[in-house]
Amino acid sequence: MRPSPSKGFTLIELVVVIIILGILAVVAVPRFVDIKSDAYAATLRGVEASIKSVTQMTLAKAKLKAPESLFSGGFNIDIDDNGVVDQLVFGKPRAQGDGIYQLVDIDAKWFANGQMNANSVCDPAGQEFCAAYIGSVTQAGVTPTPAHFVVYLPQGKKVADNCFAYYFQATGSDGQPVTGYTRSTALQGGAVVSGC
Repeated sequence: MRPSPSKGFTLIELVVVIIILGILAVVAVPRFVDIKSDAYAATLRGVEASIKSVTQMTLAKAKLKAPESLFSGGFNIDIDDNGVVDQLVFGKPRAQGDGIYQLVDIDAKWFANGQMNANSVCDPAGQEFCAAYIGSVTQAGVTPTPAHFVVYLPQGKKVADNCFAYYFQATGSDGQPVTGYTRSTALQGGAVVSGC
């Protein structure tokens, strides 16, 4: 009787497989690590788009419903006919809880002035974002003036991480944004994603 040949892998075959798996891990793992930061960046760009859209819609509705609001530094109106009074500044949402925060449909916990600063870590208590009015923030060496600034932060992030969406309140009857912030756009909203 002949002994049956052994069924299994040789040592060389096992070593080759381990080397191939190691090479795949070195190439694939960094790509998967970047997925989280890419997801943060994409989400914040979506928040930025919502802010810009709401700002444009509010200005258009203000022109139709209350043209006098375009020249007022503070105007109360139910702009979207939902029974809630919204505060406008020069026809655009105010940078507070009764302005941009209640007009933008984003799952966020509101933090009023003084409750968060540039180094506060976002803990939205079951919601996706922290929405915070930060009266004065220096970011990338630039301080917006006047400092009416709302940031939307993903959970676990802080403004100093450079991973947030933002909104500036209008500063004049022409509806132009604060121009001192290097990443501002013509519609007062934007996203900083370099640190996501």
